[in-house]
Amino acid sequence: MARRQAPDRAAAGGGARRPWWLITIGLAAALLIALATLPASLFAGRLAGAGLGAASFSGSIWSGQARSLAWRSGVLGDLTWSFAPLDLLRGRLGLKLALVRTDGSVATHASISPGGRISLADTQVDLPLAALAALPVGLPANWQGRVRGTFEEVVLENGAPTALRGKLDLDDLVAPPPRNLPIGSYVVQAPDPTAAVGPPGEISLGIKDKGGPFAFDGRLTISGGRSYLLEGLVATRGNVPEQVSRALQMLGPADASGRRQLSLSGTF
Repeated sequence: MARRQAPDRAAAGGGARRPWWLITIGLAAALLIALATLPASLFAGRLAGAGLGAASFSGSIWSGQARSLAWRSGVLGDLTWSFAPLDLLRGRLGLKLALVRTDGSVATHASISPGGRISLADTQVDLPLAALAALPVGLPANWQGRVRGTFEEVVLENGAPTALRGKLDLDDLVAPPPRNLPIGSYVVQAPDPTAAVGPPGEISLGIKDKGGPFAFDGRLTISGGRSYLLEGLVATRGNVPEQVSRALQMLGPADASGRRQLSLSGTF
């Protein structure tokens, strides 16, 4: 009689406990299998809604490639992606992305939080400025030069940057026609090592020339609401066109070393 009482009590209490954790793992595994087998071409409709298209798709939603990815008819390059399953354990959607062109590449590890916060890690950039101008990032068109950089951290909230950590080289810059004026080469470091700690969400970037027709030492500050302030000291180096010298004179009187104060502000 004593041996029968335990099973009877279990039955009276609603039966043995179900292994919910096994069910959760089973559902997650089923989802992963579905993502690994669904064709990448299913992205075509989603991309078209964002103004993007591709010549062809291969692979799966989990890991695939879009060849000749284009935005508004401008070809960006071949995009490959693969999901990062460990990010799911942190409650985020993670992707490893790489965009390859004949003239450069971009690679990053992106993660998206439920609130829409986008974080980029281990970002590598090596592109001509003309390629960046084709992207919807607000860069002016027809500039020449090259961008190379490595960013350990980039955080975007509501489409605006709120954190930035890395280094960027801007080499052989040339202004758009009709001037076609060589601007020189510059290094950008974020955060600016000489800047004081600002309020949360404010980004400071130190900018310094690497030689060329202009000597510049300054800082770009990006604040909330997509506002920016570029300030620093600028001077000419060597022989420059007369129109450039006149333009710099409009900044105000030079100091003892021939440098003038530059200050530009606006929104992006």
